[in-house]
Amino acid sequence: MPDEEAARPFPLADGPLVRALLITVDDRDRVFVLAIHHAVTDNWSYGALLGELAVAYDAFAVVRTDLGGDPSFRELTVRCGKECLRRRPTMPSRCSR
Repeated sequence: MPDEEAARPFPLADGPLVRALLITVDDRDRVFVLAIHHAVTDNWSYGALLGELAVAYDAFAVVRTDLGGDPSFRELTVRCGKECLRRRPTMPSRCSR
């Protein structure tokens, strides 16, 4: 099933261009499938998203194992607005309007 979801085409005209699916394998195991069209992300953003998902998974896995407490997340080091301002000088002139 994960392979079929990953191979399913994206309807570009009306979306969605991001799909998430959680598949229950058995009482303990799940498979998370995340399909993202390349038009809505870049390599840096994709890496940041996967990093944040890994942190969230680890935090929730510890809470589930310890049976208590809230998962803690580290403070984001880069904000979208700051990253856009940093990259703006390298963008073509039509993008900076």
